[in-house]
Amino acid sequence: MKDEYFSMSIDEINSLDVDMAVVGHMHINYPFNDEVKNQKVLIPGTPEPDGLDCRHEGYAWVVDVEDKGNFNAVKVKTGTYKFVDDKCIINSYKELEDYKDRLLEENPKNKIVRTYFSGSIEVDHSDDRKKCFDELSRKLFTLNTVII
Repeated sequence: MKDEYFSMSIDEINSLDVDMAVVGHMHINYPFNDEVKNQKVLIPGTPEPDGLDCRHEGYAWVVDVEDKGNFNAVKVKTGTYKFVDDKCIINSYKELEDYKDRLLEENPKNKIVRTYFSGSIEVDHSDDRKKCFDELSRKLFTLNTVII
């Protein structure tokens, strides 16, 4: 009710008499390294990004326990979708084209994009602007544009 899902600090968890504590219901992955050895606190995070405020790719830990108190963990990317929530000021058609090209990099079919656009482009590119947004709509999983 107080938006406090887990009120213990990392130091408090580290002081517990356990070999490893895996903390759930946190949406960020911890620690931030890709591999750890005998790290007492592991937070798997969420395996799939789950909203426009989610900046990570979705992760899980693969833990290899050798014996009591001795283990290795490797962070594995598990997410499919990438959320992009952006504000973009466009002052020319070239800037719009460059922005479109950046959005279409790296698996655009798995991107869920919301962009707040401001600025203006040259009048003689109004048809090109429409084609640009049509292309983004076809190639991205979802596109939501807001003109401000």
